[in-house]
Amino acid sequence: MLPWAIATSIDAIAAGFTLNLLAINAYLACLIIALTTGVLSMVGVYIGRQLGTWFASVCHTAALSISVFFTSVLVKKMIAIPQANVHDSSIDTKV
Repeated sequence: MLPWAIATSIDAIAAGFTLNLLAINAYLACLIIALTTGVLSMVGVYIGRQLGTWFASVCHTAALSISVFFTSVLVKKMIAIPQANVHDSSIDTKV
């Protein structure tokens, strides 16, 4: 995470220098950037909550299905009756 923090700081200082070099109102530009960031963050949180709710139900159903499947396989292996070998290789019927 340290490299991302450094990269973000470099980006912020570059944006600050650029805003001062351009012939625009820096306060207005900062306000627009802040509003855009806030709105997109809220949209991201809303979408994340909706997808999280949907994925939670799907994941619970998948986990239950997988658990039931592997439990049934385990139970079948535990109660399996060994079958007698139909072809015993020690008895050679060919002459």
